[in-house]
Amino acid sequence: KILAKIGDHRTAARILIRLAKNVSKFPEHIVPILTSTVFECRKADLRRSAFEYASMLMHPEYREHIPAQYRRKVEMIVRRPEKSEEDEPMTPCCYCNTLLVETQLDCPSCKNTLPYCIATGRHMIREEWSTCPRCHFPALYGVQSVLWLDGWIDLNPSIHRSVHRASRGNRKVSPVQ
Repeated sequence: KILAKIGDHRTAARILIRLAKNVSKFPEHIVPILTSTVFECRKADLRRSAFEYASMLMHPEYREHIPAQYRRKVEMIVRRPEKSEEDEPMTPCCYCNTLLVETQLDCPSCKNTLPYCIATGRHMIREEWSTCPRCHFPALYGVQSVLWLDGWIDLNPSIHRSVHRASRGNRKVSPVQ
């Protein structure tokens, strides 16, 4: 939600796509997850993915559970498919430097599970590595500093539960050496 609110629809859509690929693990939330994925993909201009997940929503077991205000829009996406989509950017594995899709969390080359950024869900990159000053979880330096310095972390405690108690004078974010 936070990424969508700040206008980063592409990252929000990529995270939702990763979630939608494993939607069977969340049986109570299949329709809301797929619906969010479809509309976020449309906003991010990921037409092929929007069509793929809209088609899943049209299966008989899900169709009746789609909220009325979205049902018609989902049907239109399925009826008039636009299957254009840019390839996802590639970034190096933080262990072996093999190029991977930026939202992939395991490296097929070195077989490691990759740490991911708490703000974007993308796997970490050695050159961008930083940590949250409060919880010390990994975060991509550019993204974390923007969220921290612009006040998004303070305004949205769901990013970090204890940050709302942080003083405004403590705004230093630096990469890990």
